Amino acid sequence: MDELIDLIMHEGDFHPSEEVVRQLLALGEEVHFGPKKAVIEFGHINRNVYIVKEGILRGVYFEKEKEETYGFASPGTILLSPHSYYMNQPAVMQFETCKKGCTCIMVPKAKFDRLLVESHEFARWMFDLAMWQFYTSEKKLKYIKGDARERIIAVLKYRPEILEVVSARTLASYIGVTEAYFCRIKKEIL
Repeated sequence: MDELIDLIMHEGDFHPSEEVVRQLLALGEEVHFGPKKAVIEFGHINRNVYIVKEGILRGVYFEKEKEETYGFASPGTILLSPHSYYMNQPAVMQFETCKKGCTCIMVPKAKFDRLLVESHEFARWMFDLAMWQFYTSEKKLKYIKGDARERIIAVLKYRPEILEVVSARTLASYIGVTEAYFCRIKKEIL
């Protein structure tokens, strides 16, 4: 648990006290998800907050008959559906496990909100994480652009931890290329 606390404390620029992180974790319960299972399901309301404890989740948009991988969540990542959490509307992005299952700490919205009110430090930390999300979205736009080969190189360079647990199909979706092309370029590079 100490390793998870350390990962959580160093997500973003503001580093909360260990006490605040432990308060957050104490509000939740551990939930296990098998391979390729939705944690937050597209089209459903899920107002809970999740903290990834073990495994990798992918964030995916479904557009018509196509799915597009937006990003990945690894241990220490805190995630939620803004549409569900904030507006009580169905999620527009799905978070699902990859090849292996995943363990998360699930914190109900009411408990999360209560901690936001009771702890200025916690509220400051959550604001920082929101800003971190904006930053990483812009960073992704900066690094995951260019031709397909450059995008593949960027993923291999900036997200090497996902290569073992994310399928080539999913990574190809994230980069915006076919699975065959991704595998060929990855083989050439590695």
